Amino acid sequence: MQSNNLVNTYCLVIDIIDSTNEILSVSSAVRNSFNLALTQVLNPFLEKMELENAYVKFTGDGWVITIENANNLTHLICFASLLYRKFHASIVELTGVFFINNWDLRLAIANGRLSKNY
Repeated sequence: MQSNNLVNTYCLVIDIIDSTNEILSVSSAVRNSFNLALTQVLNPFLEKMELENAYVKFTGDGWVITIENANNLTHLICFASLLYRKFHASIVELTGVFFINNWDLRLAIANGRLSKNY
């Protein structure tokens, strides 16, 4: 493999802790509202941190957010901190549902090289 096809990347991995158990314990209407909110919750934070060009992959109970520009690493870390502090309130606002337990996040930052052979 040629090194000129490798790109340095930074990933923020986000897991919504115990989301499967929590969401299965509520009604279908609340579940649908929650799932819709998951499609909307990240964009305001991504825009605020100027990360609109990040690659976002939904994993079913979280996301993987990848950037290729090391200059945006500080933005990614600030995004993680902001989302960690505001996620529960944002979900409540988007769904209009007060959840008994706070939605907590598990976050990790990773660095690696991505092969661009596609």
